[in-house]
Amino acid sequence: GKSLPWWAVCGSIIATEISGVTFIGVPGGVMAANGNFTYMLWGIGSILGRVIVGMVFVRVFYEDEIYSPYDYMGRRIKPQLKTLATVFFTVGSILGQSVRVLVAALPLKVVTGLDFGVCILIIGMFAIAWTLMGGMRTVIWTDVMQFGLFTLGGLVTLFWVVGHLDGGWSTFWSVADSTGKTTMWDARWGIGPEFEFTFWVAIIAVPFQNLTAFGVDQLNAQRMFCCKNAGDARKAIIGSSIGQGLTYLMLL
Repeated sequence: GKSLPWWAVCGSIIATEISGVTFIGVPGGVMAANGNFTYMLWGIGSILGRVIVGMVFVRVFYEDEIYSPYDYMGRRIKPQLKTLATVFFTVGSILGQSVRVLVAALPLKVVTGLDFGVCILIIGMFAIAWTLMGGMRTVIWTDVMQFGLFTLGGLVTLFWVVGHLDGGWSTFWSVADSTGKTTMWDARWGIGPEFEFTFWVAIIAVPFQNLTAFGVDQLNAQRMFCCKNAGDARKAIIGSSIGQGLTYLMLL
């Protein structure tokens, strides 16, 4: 009904982006790639992508009174393209959400000691129940709660870790600095033997990835369509850039 406040939609977009995959996978992935805080350079490209979606895509979507990017493709090009794009989205969504359910089940197994298959089933049933309870309205408000939970959980974990170190914050930061983890800038053109997070990747490649994620993927785009008007949708998608702060917290 396009009746939800923009800040709730903004929180929902962040919670969708900062899933269990980010909470667990990003720190692990950056560590495995021998990375550091240069990963946050990619946030520049992410913000650029959101601004383009907010300033260009949102206006067109709201002018045409559509409910998915695939409606727009079908109207502008041909109806068959809407069907094809929807099929690709559905298959991709099933694969992506399967990974998210799997990652969410990992800590549940550690905490409860239940069988891994049972943990996956529990997470899946909760997700289905939330959706059936009230559609997008329920999904968005539970996402807002998850946004608060991720933030609180990240802060509690960080302070718990630092509190158990001899020397506290000074030890925390000096060890990170001595191993090169605090490096935040990389503008090299050359490609080394290891996976690198450079400024040029952030500027040239990452905006396209985020145009897809926020402007074309129905998982995020459907949240924008819940806003009252194009102005609110623009504030929601551009405002979701603050989610980069949560990624920084997860890396810490």
